[in-house]
Amino acid sequence: MHMHSSKNGSQACPECEFTSFTRNHYFTGKLLVERDFREEQRYYMDKLRLHQHRLHGSGVVCGLLVKQASPGCRDRFVCIEPGLAIDCCGREIFVADEDCTIDLSKLESMKPLFAKQNDPAKYNLQICIRYKECPTEQIPVLYDDCGCDETQCAPNRILESYTIDVLVNPDLTKPSPTTPRLQRTQTYNVTHAAFAAVDENFERLYVIDLSTSATLSQFSTQNQAFLGARAIGGAAKAMAVSNDGKFLYVVVAPSAPGSVYQLLVLKTTEPGLPAVQTGGPIAITGISSGDFPLVVGSDGLLYGLAAGTGDFIRWPADITSIAAATTPAKLLTITPAPAAFALSADAKKLYTVDGTNIQTVSDLTVSSPSVSVLVVTPAIAAPSALTTLKSSSGEQLVVADKTNSKLFLVDPASPGQGKGPVALNHPPLSVFASADGHWAYVVEIDAQHGYVTTVDLAALRSGSSVVPGPELTLDPGARNPVLNAGSTILYVPFAGDPNSEDGGGVAVVDISETECCSLLEQPECVDCDQGDCIVLATILNYVPGAEFLDPDPASDPAADFRDHKARLDNFTWRRVLPSSSAMAEAIKCLCDSGASKGAKGDPGDPGSNGLGIDKVEATFVPCDVGGKADLITDATNQRVLKLQIPGCCDTGLTHICGINWEHGGMADPGVAFDKGLLVSFDRDLLDPKDIHPESVKVFAPVAENGGFVWVELPLKLKAVNIRTVMDPSGTCNIQGFRAVDSTHPANGIQIVLSETDQIRRAERPLRVVIDGDFIRSKDANGVVRAVDIDHLPPWLTGDANGNVTGRLTGDGIQGGTFASYFKVSRG
Repeated sequence: MHMHSSKNGSQACPECEFTSFTRNHYFTGKLLVERDFREEQRYYMDKLRLHQHRLHGSGVVCGLLVKQASPGCRDRFVCIEPGLAIDCCGREIFVADEDCTIDLSKLESMKPLFAKQNDPAKYNLQICIRYKECPTEQIPVLYDDCGCDETQCAPNRILESYTIDVLVNPDLTKPSPTTPRLQRTQTYNVTHAAFAAVDENFERLYVIDLSTSATLSQFSTQNQAFLGARAIGGAAKAMAVSNDGKFLYVVVAPSAPGSVYQLLVLKTTEPGLPAVQTGGPIAITGISSGDFPLVVGSDGLLYGLAAGTGDFIRWPADITSIAAATTPAKLLTITPAPAAFALSADAKKLYTVDGTNIQTVSDLTVSSPSVSVLVVTPAIAAPSALTTLKSSSGEQLVVADKTNSKLFLVDPASPGQGKGPVALNHPPLSVFASADGHWAYVVEIDAQHGYVTTVDLAALRSGSSVVPGPELTLDPGARNPVLNAGSTILYVPFAGDPNSEDGGGVAVVDISETECCSLLEQPECVDCDQGDCIVLATILNYVPGAEFLDPDPASDPAADFRDHKARLDNFTWRRVLPSSSAMAEAIKCLCDSGASKGAKGDPGDPGSNGLGIDKVEATFVPCDVGGKADLITDATNQRVLKLQIPGCCDTGLTHICGINWEHGGMADPGVAFDKGLLVSFDRDLLDPKDIHPESVKVFAPVAENGGFVWVELPLKLKAVNIRTVMDPSGTCNIQGFRAVDSTHPANGIQIVLSETDQIRRAERPLRVVIDGDFIRSKDANGVVRAVDIDHLPPWLTGDANGNVTGRLTGDGIQGGTFASYFKVSRG
């Protein structure tokens, strides 16, 4: 080893320095001294360590799990399992046997904590392992160069061992290696900027200031040129741009007391941004205070939320084409009034947060949409902002908690499996998701500054513990930002110093993501001077005197804290260095499971200079099978696009929505032979005469020649009017029936079976078959069509009281067959 020069000056005897390798040259008659043998060892040791350091890195290879000690001493001792690690010098740290002699109270870093048994403060700890050489086997020195001490001893062996240490309150930041880099590149100067909207169709940025007589400024995003401004007639409450960029929507709070909010629709394609409505802005009746966020849905319609009243509003499409004011439609009122909302990708669902709950509106296309609260685990104490993202597993929500500075990932279909929390450094103001759903961009604020940071949503979805990426500090007074379509630029308006006449603007933050493959292109060798302490286990929120315990999936962190329990996390912050055999096993596992495809991923960015398609082969399938597209290269080396195209699923047809027996179950004799089997449709039938023995049949198995044959039973058939209560799922719970007359049209069938003792005693299945091709009804558009009654899983089923579960019949195609079976109880 030699002196090593570094940025911090000269450092004596660095542990991890490698110099050019030289090895002994042996020849007959060479005098071998201690230096030759020492250099012989050093040559092979450094060769091996350099190989491990450069080709494998550092971390835990296997084992070395930290476990709880025996009862009675768990507040001081832990055990470490056998295993192997490699430090950044390439040195092997080998633990041959389980070690339960590790007394954390004797470590220098832990002594101050153990002296504070009544300290209420919480600490984060990391138990780590270091390489250590221990001289052993002291023997007399027979000859000493200096010849001054005949009793001198020296170690005969060097034991390669280890020592345990604890890092107190270490930096737990663990960003993904592909964390996007955030860089502020420029600023649009707008005094006290409040709202921003970006349009990539015409490369425009629109900015409105905070004043009570606000001004709308227009800029070019191509060269940052100022393109003009116009007054909006009051204080702005929100702004949004249409999907085609041709119209700009601004909610304005008028200055006159008692007046209502107004919607200003502006033409962006004409000079001066003139209003579409020549008679004045569109009044928003009943709204005169509070925030009013706007969103343009994927359907091109404008949606708004009155945060003061909870009124959720949708404007008709004609607001961009008619000169007169038009009335918005209030879809529903949400209580308590939400603070923010997000639309689903198809603009059919609504998600809101109100500081206490996350609520979802299931279907905005119906006249009376239902509202339900998502019960999320882990619990989100104070949800304040949210956004939607589309992933291969379906639509998900990114929810921010401003009160507790946390972020969560929620699956609306399975809210009990929420991911998080991710602890943020500052209270979040708003959150956006990248186009690919991999990253969340969070704007945070405090009393002094605004901030932008990233959160790895892909890692969060996989269940990994996630910490935010490096944050970018912005000016004070940051407001809700906008993200361009490619997720490459974030525009953050900020008010700046309210006492300054020229403070404020829009910060332009460039987002650059690291390509995964570029991680393999390391231009520099990573070196270290001293051996590092390899982290084995982490303890969060340790309180002096707490017991060190194994993880418990069912544990309550709050209860653990109160009960003085410190959980050992062996995985989250541990750097794993898998062996070649472990990686080979993982790759083999992936290859072996290749026959089972996962869910289709999200579409990628459009490519350029592709190879093209030589021909297309299309196959048409039923509408409920689903579409599919595969690009293959056939035997003639042609690129063939194979399309599987589903038929048109017509949801406006009439269906069977209720029956009064249990499909596949047991029916009461009173239903089968007296009251009759009841079949309810979700629309009126065109003609009661369509119910006849050729359209409705019931079969029973009858013994014949040692087997059974299906025999048609004699029936009494009648078209009836069935009173029903519609379930939210669309099925009908049957309340009763009556005869058909001029005021009670036919919407159902009564089937009365002729009682057969043989069938009742045998409890054999009866089969009801209804041919939909012979029964007519008007569809949702008033057109006469055949009913759609294919009985598909999950089958429509009911009970003797007419309570129905399952799905409506039908596959979106006229006609089909309804088939159901049941047994009649012996009674």
